[in-house]
Amino acid sequence: VQTFGYVTTPEEAYYYGTELFKIVESGELKINIHKEYPFTVEGVKQAQEDLVTGKTVGKLLIKVAD
Repeated sequence: VQTFGYVTTPEEAYYYGTELFKIVESGELKINIHKEYPFTVEGVKQAQEDLVTGKTVGKLLIKVAD
């Protein structure tokens, strides 16, 4: 069965997830975090506004806990 590059089993998800975190942890893959937003109505609104207006470069994080 051809899955066109999609992960289709829990075993595949575990394997590729583990490999991804290894690459990030080693520093080989760098993730640009634009900004962290608080997990509040205002924080989420601001994140959405920044995203749709093109003010961001990188990832937006909604911080749920410290």
